[in-house]
Amino acid sequence: MEIVQDYVYQGNLRQYSDPAFVNELVDWVRFNKREAMNSLDGLFSRCSGNPEVPRWLGQIVVRRTKPKQQAASDTKKLRSSAGVVVIASTSEEKVAWVKVGQVYERLALQMTALNIKSALLNQPIEVSDLRSEFSRAIGLGTIQPQLLMRFGYTPEAMPRSMRRPLSEVLIES
Repeated sequence: MEIVQDYVYQGNLRQYSDPAFVNELVDWVRFNKREAMNSLDGLFSRCSGNPEVPRWLGQIVVRRTKPKQQAASDTKKLRSSAGVVVIASTSEEKVAWVKVGQVYERLALQMTALNIKSALLNQPIEVSDLRSEFSRAIGLGTIQPQLLMRFGYTPEAMPRSMRRPLSEVLIES
């Protein structure tokens, strides 16, 4: 856990120091229920424990978030977790990504059935120059970490992000 915490911390420092990352984050956060219902995608701010606010205010808050502030927040969340799971693959082929997604889906569904909460903390995987270093640090060698998930029990569940109906995203051939 200490190794994972260190890499999540480092990943946050790098991501929140990158204006392109912050801009993409602002584009994907839905700062209030109206936005979430209108888009049916993105990350509803309440899902990460943040209050609903008007978009203009949410953008200011996210853009002014200090890297160390976000790193400390995620470290605290990680320390309160029962554990972490890294889902990895032996290749970077698209079929491997799909299989990783299937493993995640089955794991998340089983955790839900057991009333175990989970959340992704992918910072050390999303920051490309940290990824191989993270892989070696946790003993994976050349195997590629794809997803990092924290899990545990909590008395309160966070709201779920809105999702578009399958018929709107499924491409039939």
